[in-house]
Amino acid sequence: MGRVWRIGPDAGLGPDGRRQENGEALLGFVEERLAARFFLRCLYLVSGDAVRSTFNTTDRRRLEQLVSQALGSSDPWVVTWARRTQTLVADPETFDYTAWCDGGLAADPVGP
Repeated sequence: MGRVWRIGPDAGLGPDGRRQENGEALLGFVEERLAARFFLRCLYLVSGDAVRSTFNTTDRRRLEQLVSQALGSSDPWVVTWARRTQTLVADPETFDYTAWCDGGLAADPVGP
């Protein structure tokens, strides 16, 4: 059986009862295949918008922590997202709105 996700007043709590960041919840939803493509697209939007906005929308440290956590995942979609995000953070000039914020990369979740 997969993780148990809370809905309602405890929605910010993970299956273990500790408070989660939104990014952690997105990773969990993708790993559990709960509307995985939708939540994967959300992950790309979060990281793409963070880089596009020079980390005004998402704190760089939090994004890097999320990427570090994702690299340890057994889910290939999550690991690919993390590697792509690392590449984008290292070279923000490669940012492409359609790829990162309009679903382009999420449509090819295990590509290069």
